[in-house]
Amino acid sequence: MSKGSKEAADFLHEANIDIQELHAKMDKAFPGALQPLPANAAGNRIELKRTGDEEDYDFKLCSKLIHPTALMLNHPEATITNQANKKYLAVEVLFYAWPIVNRFHDLVWHD
Repeated sequence: MSKGSKEAADFLHEANIDIQELHAKMDKAFPGALQPLPANAAGNRIELKRTGDEEDYDFKLCSKLIHPTALMLNHPEATITNQANKKYLAVEVLFYAWPIVNRFHDLVWHD
């Protein structure tokens, strides 16, 4: 994704591919119930490879932050109402997000 602007655009374009795939499944399940999509998304899915164990861990952790429903429903005491867990996850999000933001923006800190 971070090789260049084309790769970044291809990665972001996958949302359109997701919409198209979801629409096709919904149309198959409920024929004639949906309006056609305004345009077809061209392109293929991009397979992203993690660069090591740390990135693999970060990806798994952040996937729980993005899709936390099952964990929250099954263990609200360990997630929603646990302040220590919230603080820990907030820090992990920053550690995960920093390299991503830094790839695309040259951040300069000022005192």
